[in-house]
Amino acid sequence: ALGKPAYALAHYIDPACAPGETAPEQALGAYIEADCAKALVFRGTYSVPARGIRWSWSRGLKRAGFEGPEAEAFVAAFQRDFAAGSELVLSVDGEGQLRAVQD
Repeated sequence: ALGKPAYALAHYIDPACAPGETAPEQALGAYIEADCAKALVFRGTYSVPARGIRWSWSRGLKRAGFEGPEAEAFVAAFQRDFAAGSELVLSVDGEGQLRAVQD
């Protein structure tokens, strides 16, 4: 989307599962694999239409090797435009249940 960041990103994890002192390239893997509550919070830096969000997620997931019905369903869930200052929270509880909330 125009070559500039569309969002700022913060990630949170249950401190009991935090990877601790780990090199950044290893910390991401530890974060992804951790079986505990965690969340990603995206905050819009400028407005992006829903179709642009779907295109970006689809492209990024394909580049990361995530394709198929689950990836398509995830991408299709983005039906609202993402305004500057808007927040999207993707959270997973300790049981692996994914929840997405956009304000």
